[in-house]
Amino acid sequence: MADIAPALLSDVRKAFERNVERNVTLRRVNNRIRDGTATTKDAHLFAEELGEDLAQAFRETIKPGVLPDDRMYYNIASRVVEPMMLENFELSQAKASEIQTLVFREAGMGINPVKATYPKGRVSGLIDKITEAQTLEEILRWLDEPLINTTISFYDDWLISNADWQRSTGMEPKIKRELGSAELRASRKRSYFVPCQWCQSLAGQYDYGEQPDDFFRRHESCRCVITLDRPGSNRRAGGWGKMVWQASRAVLDQRKAAGL
Repeated sequence: MADIAPALLSDVRKAFERNVERNVTLRRVNNRIRDGTATTKDAHLFAEELGEDLAQAFRETIKPGVLPDDRMYYNIASRVVEPMMLENFELSQAKASEIQTLVFREAGMGINPVKATYPKGRVSGLIDKITEAQTLEEILRWLDEPLINTTISFYDDWLISNADWQRSTGMEPKIKRELGSAELRASRKRSYFVPCQWCQSLAGQYDYGEQPDDFFRRHESCRCVITLDRPGSNRRAGGWGKMVWQASRAVLDQRKAAGL
């Protein structure tokens, strides 16, 4: 049996890059970065659109007869799906960090955001479902919403990592969950963008660490937008330069190293 993985990966990547190049929402996000108006909501939009573009690339590339027996065996999925998911992870992390760096600079803070850890177990779970699928239709279903949801979770992981880090340095980050994105609902025209009652119950702004237990959870096809407030909205005692800190020596040393 011929090894189709290298050629298939190349075809998927070309289709993905073509979709990204044509993506109007991604262009708008980059324009807002250029103009200095981007927020972490744009980082979410970027990750979501990457997921959409990759799912579309798989739909465009995997047709009847492309896969042996119309099955995506593990030796194919692990060498085609995982590299593309890793690419989406790196792209989403880089864009979120680029945006957050701009936000920090605007607040007069010479610090850098942190990167999340690649969730290999989560991606491996998706690959397992793909390899267990018995039909092409089932394979493509796993390469659609579950893939998009996983890509969105890459951004969510980034946000959690940065909120954790900010709190550890003495900042008081706030997080917000909004009901989907009107921009995406207009561009994709998918009925499942209508928020459900469960998502509505989680919407709102919270001090990080005091959010509901399910705040970061998503059901399949969830399009809620989770954002991290701009630093400085919770500054203590008269501005950034005059904060009254009460922290351990370890935290103070961490802030010093970070440039706070």
